[in-house]
Amino acid sequence: MRGSGGAYGTRPSARAALACLALVAPLTGCTGASQGVQPIAVSSGDAAGSVSAYRASNGRGPVTANARLNALAARQALAMAKRGTLSHTLDGSLQTRLKNGGYAWFVAVENVSAGYDTFDAVLAGWTTSPGHRANLLERDVSEIGVGAARADDRYGSYWALILASPEAAAGSGMLAAGG
Repeated sequence: MRGSGGAYGTRPSARAALACLALVAPLTGCTGASQGVQPIAVSSGDAAGSVSAYRASNGRGPVTANARLNALAARQALAMAKRGTLSHTLDGSLQTRLKNGGYAWFVAVENVSAGYDTFDAVLAGWTTSPGHRANLLERDVSEIGVGAARADDRYGSYWALILASPEAAAGSGMLAAGG
């Protein structure tokens, strides 16, 4: 804000400016959060088939869809869409979310992305990114969960893919990096 002059020749007080901003920000979407967030229906079976085909072409074993992982991935996609940001930690780390969701894991990794219209498109994007590709090809994963949400913002859609293996032995789970 300029110090003086302007169209009216006066300088509003800082308190008045903050009061106006507090009233206007929710109406203009300046908060960064998205309005009009909705889940996107994704076939987890089809997603598992696509991921399995990619893994097979790279010498890795197949994955199957897991209902609990689907719910956790859907929750993460909605959380990102509501806040208008990509993050692995909006509602806690992947490790925390898996534990709170009742999924005991041996290995777990997560890919997130935004702006893609279909699962096949986001999968193609992940295959060209070294970190995301490494997660897709993680040797020890056997299950996936996928979730997506639509938002009225610059990205339009948000995606989360959790790849994991259930805990095979007693002890705490190990966590690989997200992408």
